[in-house]
Amino acid sequence: MNPSLLSRQLVATRPTVGLRPVFGSGVGESIRRYQVLQAILRPHTLHALFAEPIIEGDQIRWYTTLKGEVVALSQLLPEQQERTKRILKYYADAAYELARHHRDADDLRRLLDDCFEIPDFDTVFLVGKRPVLVNWGFLKTDFNSVRGLVARLTKGMVTPRLMLNVKVISRTDRQPMADAAVVLHYEGQTRRLLTNEQGNVSFNDIFPFDFPVFDVEASADEFHSATTTISVDRDAADLILAGFTPLITTITLEPVAREQSFDIRVVDTNTNKPIDKATVRLMSGPFSADLLSGTSGWASFANVPLYGNEPVCINIAHADYMDEQSELDPAEVEHVVQLRPLELQGKRGMFSVNLRWKTTDDLDLLISDPGGNLISYSHRRVDYNGYVGILDIDANADDNNLTDQPQENIYWEQAHPGRYAIQVLLYKRRTATAEPIPFIITIVQGNERFEMNGQISQEKERQTVNIIDL
Repeated sequence: MNPSLLSRQLVATRPTVGLRPVFGSGVGESIRRYQVLQAILRPHTLHALFAEPIIEGDQIRWYTTLKGEVVALSQLLPEQQERTKRILKYYADAAYELARHHRDADDLRRLLDDCFEIPDFDTVFLVGKRPVLVNWGFLKTDFNSVRGLVARLTKGMVTPRLMLNVKVISRTDRQPMADAAVVLHYEGQTRRLLTNEQGNVSFNDIFPFDFPVFDVEASADEFHSATTTISVDRDAADLILAGFTPLITTITLEPVAREQSFDIRVVDTNTNKPIDKATVRLMSGPFSADLLSGTSGWASFANVPLYGNEPVCINIAHADYMDEQSELDPAEVEHVVQLRPLELQGKRGMFSVNLRWKTTDDLDLLISDPGGNLISYSHRRVDYNGYVGILDIDANADDNNLTDQPQENIYWEQAHPGRYAIQVLLYKRRTATAEPIPFIITIVQGNERFEMNGQISQEKERQTVNIIDL
């Protein structure tokens, strides 16, 4: 036996009597034509649609490299025959599709026309899940023998096509991008479309070769191009039998950044004096950086990336001032930002808590430190392991010194790590007892500040407002 046939299996053995080749005058021409088919249709093993002829005297043994049980089409159940015909139609179309893009497309099309001639329907087999033809390129020696039997067998059947939907969005705002160029590379072919207003393109009528792999590239002005690869881990037979669904992918484009410097000066809105140690955060697309303003109020950001039309924003925070947010004009390098004083009384440290209310009632601010020590009107200074908490503002304790804008304040220059419990006590009520007393707690840690609103009603009522872990 020919050693090269050891990896093949026999599909059928057929006599040459009663047959004539479509091409040439000798039976041996089939071998040369098979070698051409093998070279041209090797991608996706499309050549395996045609069994390999081995001539032995007055008969031809037809072999295949495909694995699986060999069954004649006529021996299949009716529904199996229909599935096999659909897959045969696909592989025939795939052979023509592959040849269509060859430099000798016309010659190859004529070659395939001849090769797809068979003398009868008993030449169609199913090997595994793929159809195989024997006696291809032959007709019966009858006068006016019937041609085009493969086309008749698959008449009315249409090979479905794949659809690939691509959406292009901007990475910075996640919004769809119109007029972005999307290029599809598939099976040596290139197709190009522009996205619509919704950032979408659809590539239709894609011929589905086995285990298709799509390379997709998107690009737009002032954006970096991006690519993605889409693979379908199924052969065409599975896709045809299971049904096709559109392929969907999203490509995100990164803006091309240009660089610019920004100088931010932070000043008091009332005095126009510079504010130092304000935290200035500058944001531009994915870029973010924090600086502290100097004694002259300046915070200078160098080489800030600008992304297309993306805004450049700043957020400024200081313990003694209201937070300020604004959008910068990229055309300007220097910017002055005014902060409004918070008007909190008392000193600031690493950690401070302020209590405000608007009645002449006597509310007290109480805080227990991580050591369980309580700072209050009766213990205004507490030292825990060298970390000192001080009540420096106490209001409305004296009936002869009342205000309707009272504040109390406790601060630590350096705070001991651990848990702090913040409480409010209504020590003495002076207003109508039917109305609750609203209050505001302001917690400041460094340049971070947040507020909580509460209310208290009953005299001697003691209310835990918050517990903070430092």
